[in-house]
This record gives sequence, C-alpha cells and structure tokens, in this order.
Amino acid sequence: MRKIASNYIFLPNSKLLLNSYVIMNDDGVLQKIVDTKGVLVEIEKLEFYSGLLVPSYVANNLPSGNIDLLAYLSQLYSKFGSDFRGLAILYDVDFLKMESLSSIYAELL
Repeated sequence: MRKIASNYIFLPNSKLLLNSYVIMNDDGVLQKIVDTKGVLVEIEKLEFYSGLLVPSYVANNLPSGNIDLLAYLSQLYSKFGSDFRGLAILYDVDFLKMESLSSIYAELL
C-alpha cells in the first residue's frame, strides 16, 4: 500500500484537491482519496510529490501549447473513465490558472 500526496490532485469523479493524498493498493489501484482541506500533516510512509497528481494514462496523452488543463483532463476522464492503475505527476503547469505552459512533463509513480 502507498500513500501519495501532492500539491494538487485531480482524478476522475473527484474535484480538484489541494495538499491532499491518495491511498493505492499494491497493484496500483486507487483505494481512497483523502481530502485534507488543504492542510497536509506528516503521516508515516507518506510520499509527497510537487505538482498535479493524475491517473497514469494522462502521461500518454499530454497536450502541447497553452490549454485549460482541467477542461482537457475532464475530457480525457470522459474518454478513458475512472478505471485506472497507477498515477502520474504533472510538472510545468501554471497552478494558479490551471493552464499548461508551452509543454507539460509527466513522471509515472
């Protein structure tokens, strides 16, 4: 089991969360989303990543150019659904506007 926290989390069937975490089983399947209401405290074995936490399939479908990132992700979630294994963290995003910069980078977790 992994507990993974991030500055932002945006997963299918969930709202955008700030400084929260998810619990994944050993097969990379989401077990629980924990909304900390933006107040993240230290928890044993909690991994923290700076960026936007999304399903792993987003890493294979990254856009280029300036876009409304949350709208783009919502479209991807409609297409691919909420059944996913694994997570990715997105970098190079303007988190105040939730827009991509010239390009977005992803790292699979």
